[in-house]
Amino acid sequence: KGKKQNHLLDISRWNTSVRSTEGLENAGYQSIGSFSGENIEYLTGLPDEEYVAPALPFAVDEPECQISCLHMGEQNNEWDKEFMLDRDQWTFLNHGAFGAALRCGHTRAKQWRDYVELQPLRFFDRDLLPHLAHSNRVLAEFIKAPPDATALIPNATSGLNSVI
Repeated sequence: KGKKQNHLLDISRWNTSVRSTEGLENAGYQSIGSFSGENIEYLTGLPDEEYVAPALPFAVDEPECQISCLHMGEQNNEWDKEFMLDRDQWTFLNHGAFGAALRCGHTRAKQWRDYVELQPLRFFDRDLLPHLAHSNRVLAEFIKAPPDATALIPNATSGLNSVI
């Protein structure tokens, strides 16, 4: 018989991506994460002028990540230094199923692993979906497709298996 509380207002201070709680009093639980983060479809479908990309939780100024894609087509022996592979002792021949990682990619993957381990619940409940939505939006822009027409997949084999 008392006044109904709007619990969405109570949690909005922890979730900076909450836009508005007006009119949601009876909407029920709207999220995947336990802290009511934004829906990935909502984040993917927002117009560019309304979308705010999530900040990376770590610095991105490592020297090994300061390479330029503009020079990738050039004949340049310096490119060997960008890969983790020991090219002085090995000639790596591969048909593309797997390969040596770029130093920058290896560094970035390690940063994400370290960040996840600091507080896994925070990562999975608050950070993962906004960053996946952002990755999807960047991919869609790169291939000149609408974000809702693209999907992130774990690898090429999974993608082929889902289509075939």
